[in-house]
Amino acid sequence: MNINLCLVSSQVVCLKPDEYYKEVMSLDDIEKEFDKLENKLDMLDEPTYDDKYPNITFLGTGSCIPNKGRNVSGILLQSE
Repeated sequence: MNINLCLVSSQVVCLKPDEYYKEVMSLDDIEKEFDKLENKLDMLDEPTYDDKYPNITFLGTGSCIPNKGRNVSGILLQSE
């Protein structure tokens, strides 16, 4: 049995973190939201390591490799 294997370069995923960063930073009021989060964190007296805070839920993605063309991973961060 002769199986001919080849790679299709048009379907290779190319992740570009700089593009994702630029996209996030281009959102309206994102820097203001980061400042609000930083202020809330600064108000904490000392780190809290109990099971209640913060609650991080990884929602996952519908694709095997997250990217702009297919989908992105969802992460829910509950701080209150």
